[in-house]
Amino acid sequence: MLLIIYSTNTQTKKYIERVLRNKIQSGCFQEQLLQGTFSIHYLVLKDICPSILSLAQNLLHSLDQSIILFGSLLYKYAFKFFDTYCQQEVIGALVTHVCSGNEAEVDIALDVLLELVVLNLSAMRLNAVFVKGILDYLDKMSPRQIRKLFYILSTLAFSKQHEGSSHIQRLPVMMAT
Repeated sequence: MLLIIYSTNTQTKKYIERVLRNKIQSGCFQEQLLQGTFSIHYLVLKDICPSILSLAQNLLHSLDQSIILFGSLLYKYAFKFFDTYCQQEVIGALVTHVCSGNEAEVDIALDVLLELVVLNLSAMRLNAVFVKGILDYLDKMSPRQIRKLFYILSTLAFSKQHEGSSHIQRLPVMMAT
């Protein structure tokens, strides 16, 4: 209900967000509850995908690890349970976090992208061009983050299921020129 109220009433967004943060910090909202909510009510939640992604973005800016984790789970479950349009929006939001230059945001967004590759490789391949766009921001990333990005890209390009990965496989040729 809090997610629906958050999406429908702009005047209470900050209040609902504060309630959510308090519930997350107190341990009332666990991953199992969130996963169950998405798996049972995905048809309703799909319609408020932009609000869920907006909330996830705000939660990732927190300093509290439990809140950041909850925000990353919102991205993960939105990708897992929603349609291809929303999946593309999730990837776009995560790429924006990676390109922000904020080290904590970059780390968590790369972790979520890696989870999504493991969770649904074929869906991630459909959005690989967005992930590949992160290469333009390598100068803002640490060597560890760059390694994680290249692991994601190489998994998308060279895993055993080769459907639709040829445009990523040309990456080394483009980088060499």
